[in-house]
Amino acid sequence: MIIAQISDCHVMNEADHPHNLQLQDAVARINSMKQRPDAVAITGDINGGDDLTPYDQAAIILGKLEMPFYVIPGNHDDRDALRQTFDQRGYMQDNFIQYGISHHDVRIIALDTAVTGESYGHLCEERLRWLSIKLAEDYESPTVIIMHHPPYESGILSMDGTRCYEGDALAPILKQSPNIERVMCGHLHRPTFAWFGGTIAGTCPSTAFHVAADLLNPEENLPHAEEDNPAFQLHYWSGSRMVTHQVSVAKRN
Repeated sequence: MIIAQISDCHVMNEADHPHNLQLQDAVARINSMKQRPDAVAITGDINGGDDLTPYDQAAIILGKLEMPFYVIPGNHDDRDALRQTFDQRGYMQDNFIQYGISHHDVRIIALDTAVTGESYGHLCEERLRWLSIKLAEDYESPTVIIMHHPPYESGILSMDGTRCYEGDALAPILKQSPNIERVMCGHLHRPTFAWFGGTIAGTCPSTAFHVAADLLNPEENLPHAEEDNPAFQLHYWSGSRMVTHQVSVAKRN
């Protein structure tokens, strides 16, 4: 099975905005692959505007994906707008947008880390309890967790201040499930990987813009990497292990 991961699209109102065009290019690339992905995980921050109108543009672009896609909210997203725009399958019914998809060869569990009006991520007791129950339903099928905020520090200080702070509470829950193959995150706008909770956690680059590996810099300004192209990831489940690949998207002006 192949799962494509798109993250941090930051779709804008203008149809010809570079963010929108780069997302279109990513969708076209995914659709045209000889070995087409079986599903697409979209790990938050679909909206890039100051209001909710970019979701209309996002629906047009993402609606061209020729395989099922699953979305979770990021800190720039609105849960009600996500439900209204993308919940044709009816899987976003909880207070938080959390759900499990079990009909693929790899089970997908969506975890909501968003906090209304804030940039940082949070996992309250309710969300962690839900995850524990969901994981306990199946300790054998290969499983991935999709969430927006990474639960670990990356070394990019300006972003680590808005990570998911409950990593210490999440890690032992994940360790109880030996079948978790990946924790797939967004938010960081660049690829990182870390051993976390007995498995591999990672972040996916943005299709909008890339953040530089500006490690341990105390400056608060977000360091963009103008020389790096936006990208998405492919997670290939071979039947025994998961391998992650990165695919660049041409930058639009």
